[in-house]
Amino acid sequence: MKNIVNEWKKFIIKESGFNRIMSILRGEVPSVDSVAFITAANPYGEPLSSKANIKRNEQLADWLRSRGLGFIRIRGRFGGPEKSFIVNNITKAEAVAAGLEFEQEAIIWGEKTFD
Repeated sequence: MKNIVNEWKKFIIKESGFNRIMSILRGEVPSVDSVAFITAANPYGEPLSSKANIKRNEQLADWLRSRGLGFIRIRGRFGGPEKSFIVNNITKAEAVAAGLEFEQEAIIWGEKTFD
């Protein structure tokens, strides 16, 4: 039970970050026109050690920074838990290139559309 309480405390402390992410995903942040969910962890779905995944994600962070792309670090799940990034204002081509570069089975990318 103590572990569950500690996990909830993490979410409570970061609630403002969660709200910001949800606003981005709903298209409510005027400065964000596209978004991608990307990780470098577990290439081609093959589990790596935590240390190896951390190193790979730092390489991805450097890759994103070198292209002038900001990101938010998040935790996700794709077959198992993974640390990932939400990247704002990334083109589809850049998101696909990152997925290929870091040997990912999938990335998620979307953009605002207007009816």
